[in-house]
Amino acid sequence: MWIIRHGEKPDNPKDHEYDGLTRQGGIRAFYLQEFIESELKLSNYATFTYTKAHSDGLARSRAYYTLQFLSPSEKHTYDTRDQISQLVTDIRQCNFPNMLICWEHVGIMELLTKLTGKNFDASDFNRYIDWFSSQIEICFRKLHFGRSGFGKRHPH
Repeated sequence: MWIIRHGEKPDNPKDHEYDGLTRQGGIRAFYLQEFIESELKLSNYATFTYTKAHSDGLARSRAYYTLQFLSPSEKHTYDTRDQISQLVTDIRQCNFPNMLICWEHVGIMELLTKLTGKNFDASDFNRYIDWFSSQIEICFRKLHFGRSGFGKRHPH
């Protein structure tokens, strides 16, 4: 199971060039598919994310846009980020050996607490995110800059 935080939002919320993500976040979302296939060697996986950032339903979520380029075997989407209990139920019932969950940071702590029965707090989350972010950055740089012409394929 891989749990990731959604991509970064732009400083200017009206900047929709990258679907609500920063330029770097949009490019990383594009390369996430290759990261999953090349580095993690996953081909048979399910994704879990929410589609609306707020209950007003006007904007898609950054978590949704972070996974937009993926082609999982099965997609699980939830209306809002508040549906953690349903997410936990679906994870426990999922038959796929590999799962990728993209959620907001507060929801990730609640998800981990509900999945494990242990209390996760901000310091646990920060340690995890710091480590995971560094791994993603290493792989992103390897994929993006490690091959001739590779960085020219991104959509933006």
